[in-house]
Amino acid sequence: VPLVFVLSITAIREAYEDVKRYKEDRRSNNRKYKVVQPDGSLKDVKSMDLKAGDILYMERGALFPADCVLLNSGLEDGACYVETAQLDGETNLKPFKAVKETSSLSQAQISEVKYRIECEEPHAGLYTFHGRIRMDDQTVALDAKQLLLRGAVLKNTPWINAVIVYAGVDTKLSLNQKQPPSKFSTVEKTMNRVVVTIFVFEIICVFILAIIAGAYQTTTISKMGYLGGVASQSGAIVGITSFFSYFVLLSFLIPQSLMVTLELVKVCQAKFMEWDEHMMLDPEDKTTGMKVKTSNLNDELALVKYIFSDKTGTLTQNKMEFAQCSIGGEIYDDPMGGQLESLIKQSGWTPKSPMPPTVAPIINFLRCLSLCHSVITEEDPDTKEVTFQATSPDEVALLNAAKANSFVFTGATTRSLTSSQMGVDVEDPLLTMLEFTSER
Repeated sequence: VPLVFVLSITAIREAYEDVKRYKEDRRSNNRKYKVVQPDGSLKDVKSMDLKAGDILYMERGALFPADCVLLNSGLEDGACYVETAQLDGETNLKPFKAVKETSSLSQAQISEVKYRIECEEPHAGLYTFHGRIRMDDQTVALDAKQLLLRGAVLKNTPWINAVIVYAGVDTKLSLNQKQPPSKFSTVEKTMNRVVVTIFVFEIICVFILAIIAGAYQTTTISKMGYLGGVASQSGAIVGITSFFSYFVLLSFLIPQSLMVTLELVKVCQAKFMEWDEHMMLDPEDKTTGMKVKTSNLNDELALVKYIFSDKTGTLTQNKMEFAQCSIGGEIYDDPMGGQLESLIKQSGWTPKSPMPPTVAPIINFLRCLSLCHSVITEEDPDTKEVTFQATSPDEVALLNAAKANSFVFTGATTRSLTSSQMGVDVEDPLLTMLEFTSER
């Protein structure tokens, strides 16, 4: 009975966590997406009903339910930006670009044009993809720059159209998932060893006591006729019954209450961690808190002494702030406070006048910060405030420094860059683009 009680408590806790995972899976499977119909209309379809060949219309902030090939987007040249934090832990935005044959299609043409996509068999490689799209008499090659993976999130792009090529268990995310092993904490492993040791000790004691009881029945009790039926019992029967009697009597040796307490404490501790406001990105939004997938390893958190990180971005959350700069050998300590802007204003320079030699290095420095990048701008419709979105937080930090000194990047096209320099709108030609890579 005590053993059954302990196992029941453990089973209840595991069932509670399994139910939470089931609800999360069900929520994901029932999430609705807009699928482009042959007549051009949009139809809401549950993610579990999506199949290869469906054309998805997705808006900013949407989670990709399958591996899709990008057809076109609301940005120029069919580009879009994606966050792949769930796939590789990278919070930097990654640019993707549709092939020019499909990026020029309008929303109405997406459902009218006939095309066929041929691609390789599903495999687990996240960064490799080879395929081709046939449209009329044209055949265009596809690569990983057009493949939007399941689990990624669309960012800084108003909308896109993408066709599903791998769905369900064929997606790269599913192929990379392995059956998780059973997880036991150090305390739990120690408890199991202690309990097994105690149980073995109890069995040995019970076995010895049962042998003694059977021997005593044979040598002594059987000769006491005045005991009636008790004296007539065989030693073997008495030994067997005594074995189970002593087993029940000595069951208190197993720390059952400790095991039950540990199970309850783990569940409560998991809830406290989820409720902890210090573990939330936004204390006002409870959904931004941490999620405890399993409470088995709670006590392992206290044993962490060292964190091995591949780079500082993992620990700093890629938050970059502009602190100082050196221009012409002179260090400026407060660029974010408008220190450089005040020096330019003192010289009386405007974009329509020649550069004074005293501030020319500062002006060129700020122009480089505001123009040499691959950032896209977003303007708040209410406040008209311009914000920057980039594949690297370093670029945003540099642009914010230029903005703090009245050199504000306002937008770009395929041929030019526009900015506001000391309150004057300026357009500069785009000479070339160096894609963001680790080498750059």
